[in-house]
Amino acid sequence: MKVALALMFYSMLCCAQDGGVFVNAVEPQENRIQGARLEPATITPKSAFVGTTDQVFPHIAMGNSWETVIVILNMSNSVMNFTMRFYAEDGSPMAVTFKDYPQSNITTTTAAAGQLPPGTSFNFALFSVTPDLRVGWATLQYDSSLGRLGGYAIFRQSVPGRPTFESLVPLSAFDDYKFYLPFDNIQGFITAIALVNPASNVSSRITITATDLNGNFIDRIFINLPPNGHLAFALTDRMPALSNRLGTLYVESDSNRLSAMGIRFNGAAFSSIPIMNWAGMFP
Repeated sequence: MKVALALMFYSMLCCAQDGGVFVNAVEPQENRIQGARLEPATITPKSAFVGTTDQVFPHIAMGNSWETVIVILNMSNSVMNFTMRFYAEDGSPMAVTFKDYPQSNITTTTAAAGQLPPGTSFNFALFSVTPDLRVGWATLQYDSSLGRLGGYAIFRQSVPGRPTFESLVPLSAFDDYKFYLPFDNIQGFITAIALVNPASNVSSRITITATDLNGNFIDRIFINLPPNGHLAFALTDRMPALSNRLGTLYVESDSNRLSAMGIRFNGAAFSSIPIMNWAGMFP
């Protein structure tokens, strides 16, 4: 049962479009998001907590008991304009319906533009007007020379007769092309990974190497992702040697474009796993 529930969720994590590198991107009609209406505050942030490449929400889900909440925060002293674009599994623009809070305005669009005064945030929930499951991903585009926007997404599953489960997905970079990811496949837990090639014109060959807790080699696989490609899988499906093991993945792409996230399953419950990298460790 645990495996069946996990595999049902893995099928939701699919193909993607450009994560901030809008090469040959289709420019959809944009609708104006009503940004926060609070008075601008005087804020002097010590540093930005997201980088210039943090523009990817690697997973969104709507319908069939799923919804996604997205939060965007202006950490700057400047008014910040932003554009969000939503993409389907095959990388094409995806029309989504969302409700903002607390106004509860309903909007359906493939792309939306907004404006946030300093220190304000914007919250909205993506939902489906039909019972069919729809999944994809989203990008957040803004001028990082003017300031920083932060954000995260929460995908949530509500099934009658059981608790509601949800997991937070941080705003991700489109150039996380080298990173570590711990895995835990013991005591009934299942670790999965989702990989996105957010470049629209460059294929990516990805190497995944698994080691045990002592750093000893366990297994290695190679994955080819086409432009805009996405792949999600339980680690043990492609690397059976990781069954009933603890350890670490080292993931590296041959291009400088990659977005990723990990997912940890415990039966019907699930949580996200952050990828880990540090620029100083790479030449």
